[in-house]
Amino acid sequence: MFSIKAPSKIVRYSSLLLHVAGLAVFTAVVIFCCFYLLSDHDKLAAWYINLNNCFYHAPTWSTDFFTPGIKSDGNVYCSLGILIAVAGSIYTLKQIKKNKLPGTNLVFTLSYADLICTGVCIIICACLWQWGNRSALPAFDEAFSAQHVADIHPLQGVSYYMLPNNHIFFNLLNNILFRYATDKVLTGRIISLIAYCSVIVSLYFIFKSLFKFWWMSLLACITLSLQFFVWGFSFQARGYEVYLLAEWGMIASLFGFLQSDKKGWLHINTLCVIIGYFCLPSFLYFHTAQLLFMLLYSLFYKKATAQFWKYQLMAILFTFLCYLPVLLFSGVESITHNDYVTPRYQTMAVFWEDLSSPVFKAYLSHIYSDLRIGTFDITLFLLFSPLLLLLARKNKALASAGLFYLCMLLSYIIIAAVMKRMPFERNLAGHYSVSLAMLFLLIYWLSGLLTFRAIQSVVVPVVLVIFGVHFATTNEKLLKETLYEYNVNEMYRFHQDRLNIIPAVSTVGFSDAEFYSYCICRRNGCIVKKCPDGNEAYYVTQDNEGYPTWLNNNYQLLHKVYNYEIYKHR
Repeated sequence: MFSIKAPSKIVRYSSLLLHVAGLAVFTAVVIFCCFYLLSDHDKLAAWYINLNNCFYHAPTWSTDFFTPGIKSDGNVYCSLGILIAVAGSIYTLKQIKKNKLPGTNLVFTLSYADLICTGVCIIICACLWQWGNRSALPAFDEAFSAQHVADIHPLQGVSYYMLPNNHIFFNLLNNILFRYATDKVLTGRIISLIAYCSVIVSLYFIFKSLFKFWWMSLLACITLSLQFFVWGFSFQARGYEVYLLAEWGMIASLFGFLQSDKKGWLHINTLCVIIGYFCLPSFLYFHTAQLLFMLLYSLFYKKATAQFWKYQLMAILFTFLCYLPVLLFSGVESITHNDYVTPRYQTMAVFWEDLSSPVFKAYLSHIYSDLRIGTFDITLFLLFSPLLLLLARKNKALASAGLFYLCMLLSYIIIAAVMKRMPFERNLAGHYSVSLAMLFLLIYWLSGLLTFRAIQSVVVPVVLVIFGVHFATTNEKLLKETLYEYNVNEMYRFHQDRLNIIPAVSTVGFSDAEFYSYCICRRNGCIVKKCPDGNEAYYVTQDNEGYPTWLNNNYQLLHKVYNYEIYKHR
């Protein structure tokens, strides 16, 4: 479906590099697991805290979080990890020795028009990012990730799953690439910008392989760049944009493999699956769609897909190794029993009732931003209309796209029904983006069926412009109401107002729960300390956290709003 090609030398060397990187991971797993197995709970806890003793709930971490029970379970995970790492090392060394690195015959060609369009996409993305970055003040989740994950030791960042909003791979990138940066919210937003540009440039080449005209492909990807959730998380220090890049990369490489039958695409597909899961476990929704699609595709087209399934197994095993630090120090229940995955529906009747009304309406709203024709809501029609691509029997690429779309919808409903829990709305950014892209493909195909085919050059651009203008004019409002389900800027200013009592350049200490105040005070010019020692001029906390022993003797209460408290040194 997607005839994206790359220079043979580049792919050959990147394949070797990926194999070497895989060997490095396998070696690290074996070495660390041996250390883990040979150490008792107390020794591991002391070693972990010695890496950096200033992290979220550090005083109680070794008793309330990393328990002896988690250490005992970790021994089992380590043993399994060693088996996988040893087997993976043997397989990788054999592949290198036989010179069977995949992808050496992929070819990538660029025209001058492609280079110009790539540049235009990047410039437009940068402008849209700047618009959003200037409009949106830091959110709670951004501040938490920046302070409590991206700003601690990297090993602690990939192993301490204190809350489900630890987007591990994204925070690891922010931690390593900008290790000594003081504003991890800004650096996180820069990572999202890079991912945003990568998504839109990739979409240009995807559409270029399907549309006759390069300018139409450019217009389509610009329109998709304005879709609210695609744009909205491009300027957030969260992992959703990298997550979206992994989802589109998975689709592009999947259809690249189906078109060319070359293993190089499976290699890329495997990498995208691993990155997607390492960003968010909810990648399961998208990955399941791919697995269901390939099962049906092999049945419909009588195509052998043994190689595909082998690489999917590799992706799952490698993902297990990526999550091994979490399993060893946070336990499997931090992933499987948190507030984002525990069942919410006691009966299936309640589940279907919720799905058919508020949940489904929100799903449609996030795709089309409440697009209407007069007073008529057409979003339900727009959602299911891409299934008509299944009728494009003379165009296998479009029919396959329709089949994938069907599988994407089915996997979403099936997994949600099994879990008795709807996925978090932000975790479906890929579903929203793909739904809109499939609608554009449908309009392109249907308009091409008309006798007067030149009308395609009019209908498609008009539709794309209508959607683009609609998104551009509604995004500002949605940014205030929808991105985090609360008005981020108003919340920021509320906290800023209560913190204005603290003069700039003052030294300020903060409790663990006051990460948002930490972010605001740092932006206000204060000298902030995440782990105070009682010598700071001010101390900010909440009355439900418990107080440090030095507070009563050294500080007096200066200001209190709700449960937020500001103390001043005597």
